[in-house]
Amino acid sequence: MVSRLVLGSGTVAHTVLDSVRERSGELLVLDPDESRIESLRNEKVAAERADVTDPAAVERLGGDPDLVFVASDDVTVNALATEAAAEAFPDAYLVAYTGTGATAEHRATFAETADRVCSAGEALVEHIETRVERGTAARARHLREILESIEGSLTVLAHDNPDPDAIAAAVALCRIAEAFGVDAEPCYFGDISHQENRAFVNLLELELTRLDAEAE
Repeated sequence: MVSRLVLGSGTVAHTVLDSVRERSGELLVLDPDESRIESLRNEKVAAERADVTDPAAVERLGGDPDLVFVASDDVTVNALATEAAAEAFPDAYLVAYTGTGATAEHRATFAETADRVCSAGEALVEHIETRVERGTAARARHLREILESIEGSLTVLAHDNPDPDAIAAAVALCRIAEAFGVDAEPCYFGDISHQENRAFVNLLELELTRLDAEAE
């Protein structure tokens, strides 16, 4: 019988639980938040309160799992929980969700410790790749590689006096970069002058930085 242990009960964890809860095999969720534990129990999911970053606590309550899934929403908690799970259950297959805002240091910890690492950005790119032509998929993979290599911040520069297409593209690329834990800022030179362009920015509350051509 397959035994599955979930550490943390973030948004991704709930999505996964909805998919696997009816399958055969034991399932247990550990989380430090008592209200989440109570909510899971009300949904007929076995759950216990525990510090998921403490190897001793995880080992004491986690039984003998074949698979461990680290799935809180907090990247720092997930990194520590991944290390705790690897120490407590060295023979289990360890899957770690990064959470949002993972740094290069976080990603290195996940890569060194988990058997499989999942991230929101990776899922987004993979989702796109399955639905577009091969050439576009290759560009998506190339973009992912570039974003994963960035350790600092990213400036996304729209063309001068940007129109809605340029503004939307710059903002979208920033959102994708942030899903990989890269701080990104959409910028432009010139002015957003046309009334409909200003309305587009104001109604959607988009934040763009206007750069001064005279400044460094």
